[in-house]
Formats: sequence, structure tokens, C-alpha cells
Amino acid sequence: MKRIFLLTIALLFVLAGCSAELAEQNSNKESSETETTSQNQNENKNKENIDEVLIVGIEKANQPFAYLNEDSELVGIDVDFMKAIADNQGLSIEFKPLLFRDLIPSLQAGEIDIAISGTSLTVTDETKEQVDFTAEDVYLTTMNIRAMVQEEGSIKNIEELKEGDVIVAKQGSIAADVALLLSERFGAQVRLYDTEEEVILDIKNGNAHVSLVNGFAAQAILFDNTDYELRLLPDSTSEYTDEILGIGGMTIPTQSIAVEKGNTQLLDQLNEGLRQGNEKGKGDIFYQISNKYVVAIQNMTPEEWELLKKIDPSNTDEQIKDVFYNGENLYDRIHSNK
Repeated sequence: MKRIFLLTIALLFVLAGCSAELAEQNSNKESSETETTSQNQNENKNKENIDEVLIVGIEKANQPFAYLNEDSELVGIDVDFMKAIADNQGLSIEFKPLLFRDLIPSLQAGEIDIAISGTSLTVTDETKEQVDFTAEDVYLTTMNIRAMVQEEGSIKNIEELKEGDVIVAKQGSIAADVALLLSERFGAQVRLYDTEEEVILDIKNGNAHVSLVNGFAAQAILFDNTDYELRLLPDSTSEYTDEILGIGGMTIPTQSIAVEKGNTQLLDQLNEGLRQGNEKGKGDIFYQISNKYVVAIQNMTPEEWELLKKIDPSNTDEQIKDVFYNGENLYDRIHSNK
């Protein structure tokens, strides 16, 4: 298996507590009876989690989180995370590969019990109305949406898009919403695909001018496919992402694991499994998993650092010369790695 090298700590796994919201009491007799019925249904649903095999909806073309390896086996960070959580909480799970756009509808229809999708399943006001998410601070946050172009392409800045240009993105993702916003601003056309891989292949083959992808996934794929001759624009699309999500400043979009509305027991088990996996001094399970697929900048060789700078010109020698890792200058550390 090839290992993927990414800048800095793109995955931010953190510990924190979460609070449960108390249901508001209604004095009206009819409403009270309705709430009691609903509560009983939720309790019955929670009890079913104990012995059943839980179906986990997951993408199969979402490197490095979930993808098929050379032996057609489903592997990746999310695959290993779910296995670790299941082991910690005594759950039986079975993976069901789905397209990203089908994850939430499948949860709502009761066809799957859990949905996980690395950098794609973003917590928004809209998605919180549809499903319940694990605590936003126990799974991960990721880099912003990035614009990818051909190495020798004419577009040097996202604001250079014009009428007749083509933007591609993954259907149902925040990147797709950003693409539609850019289309409104600059007149470019938008074409949507089911997977991140299809999005990148479309621009590789010269069928689009800009692809919008999560920076984490983009670097992962490009490091594993150096012959693609693609690069990320140095400017970020963060202002457009913030506009779509209604956030700003230092706020970073978060991704969480989702379950069907009302399945509080399963949600609590997932949150606890996530915390246990992140906890220091107990094997650092999640760190070991992420390090299996992702190597941070401090462990790069000089050759890998040069490749990263080529893929993403926003990374420069000057940028890391004043950065220290465990008391060691990051630039010197990279150039001492072999």
C-alpha cells in the first residue's frame, strides 16, 4: 500500500465533552401522549442496537478515507475507525458502499444505521435537520475546499473564471454548492459527478477548467498519482465556502458520523468510541490508524516536500523555516529525513 503525504496535521482529532439536550415538556394532554409514543419508539429502536448487525453506509471512492485497494478490498481511515469504534463498543458492523449523495437518504429510509464519509459529510443547519450527528469535536475537521487546475492551465486565480469555463465538483457536497455560487458570480458552467475521483479525472483529461475538491482528498490522490500533472491554485476558496455555510473568521467546517434521528443510544456509543480512540495513553488508536494512511509534513523526505510544493504552491520553504516541531526547526527536520 502506498502511503500518502500531506501538509501539517490536516486531521484534527480532539477530545471534548458533549451535552445532551432535554426534551421540552408540553402540558397539553394530546401533545404529551404523542411525545410518550415517540419516546417509546425511540427506546425500542435503541434496544435493537445491542445485538443486531449495524449497516455502515460508506463511500468506496473517497481516498484516503474509504477506497478499494489493489485487491479490491475496502480500506481507508474511515473503515479502520469504524472497526475500532465497533470493537471498543462491542458492536457488530457491516459496510455498505454507497454514493455520497445517497448516504443521508439511506439513513432516513432506514436502509443503513450509520453514515460516514471522511471530508464530505459536513455538519450544517440543513443536515442537522435530517439526521443526528456525533459531537462535532470528536471526529475531524479538514482543510477548506480547494480549486484544482492542470499544471499548464491558463487559470491562475479562481476569480479568473469566466463564461464558457467549466467547473466540476462532487454531487451533494459543499464543493458542489461552492461551484454553483462561483457559476453565479463568474458565469462558468457546472458539471457534477458522483465521486471525487471522477471529478479529478475529468480535469486531468482536459474536460474542465477547474475542479473543486477538498484539499485533503486532493493532495492524497495527487501524491498517489504523480503522472496526473495537476496542481492546486495557491488561493483558497474559503470565502465562498464560508458564504455557503454562513460562517467566517477562524471557523472550520466540521465533519461527523451520522445516525438516524432519535437513535440516541447508538449516537452515545459512537461518541464514546470516538473519545476512547482519541484518548492519549491508551494506545492512541486513531493516531495509529491515521498514520497508516497519512504521513505529516514533519516526517517527509526532501523529495516528498518538493512534490508537495509542486502540487500545492501555497507551501514554500519560507513558510516552514520559522516553524518548530518538538523543538526542532521544521525545515531542518525535513531535510535531515532520509
